[in-house]
Amino acid sequence: MRQARVQIVEARRRRLAALAADPVRRKYVPLIERGEAWSDEQIAYNEDPHSVVTCVHLQPIERAMREAGIEVRYVAGLHVGAKCCIDSVALQHRFAPPESVQYIEAVVDQRSYWDPLSAWITCAACRSCIDTVYRTDAMPQTPLFPAPASAQA
Repeated sequence: MRQARVQIVEARRRRLAALAADPVRRKYVPLIERGEAWSDEQIAYNEDPHSVVTCVHLQPIERAMREAGIEVRYVAGLHVGAKCCIDSVALQHRFAPPESVQYIEAVVDQRSYWDPLSAWITCAACRSCIDTVYRTDAMPQTPLFPAPASAQA
């Protein structure tokens, strides 16, 4: 077990050294050192503001979130997380998504009292998802998406 730990520590050291040697990716070193998880795929997504990974039905929403300056982070596969609350009426009006796309707010079974509530935009046809912030978990600075018309002007 000690040898496995040594190998893990050495692999982490090599990865951080490689990131530090890259002028674009070096800014992720302190984030990783303080405990944030950043895979190479997440870094590549974060560095390309035009990149989208969700299904074709959610891509217009994902793209608009990124263009609006909302922090959107790649999770895995067809799944991203966006640090914003959703105005479901405005979302339907602005994007008119197909029936397979829904905004859902739910309490997940067996969650701890301290766990955040769940809110996401999902495409049932493609199993693609954009996690968002549940409205009661939002901070005053958490943006609303789509932004109200008065805020867009």
